[in-house]
Amino acid sequence: KQWYQRRVRASALRKWDSVTPFLKQAHFLPIKERIEFKIGLTTFKCLNNMAPQYLSDCIKMKSQPIKALRGDQDYFLLDVPPVPNLARTERALRFCAPRVWNCLPYELRTCNNVYSFKKNLKTHLFIK
Repeated sequence: KQWYQRRVRASALRKWDSVTPFLKQAHFLPIKERIEFKIGLTTFKCLNNMAPQYLSDCIKMKSQPIKALRGDQDYFLLDVPPVPNLARTERALRFCAPRVWNCLPYELRTCNNVYSFKKNLKTHLFIK
């Protein structure tokens, strides 16, 4: 039903009208944010054992130092592996997931429900 309503609103656009206001009104994320949404959701599922094992094996939690400083109290960060000098390697989940995950606010990273995570992540990416 929602897709039909969006299609009807989209058909009201003329050929040369800008589609950006329509996409904002329909709550569609821009492409860059949509990619970050998918990577963040996949990372969340990997960390909460909702993803296949082969994906979960790509993501490692950051190891905690023996002598923790006050700034090291965030236990929900991912370990960022060094990126080799190969073309397009940074696009692999192993390398892009920690980058996206570590940039999320602490409240999002500590969420334990997939539905509230998706809602809050989309809201975060809209206002970003």
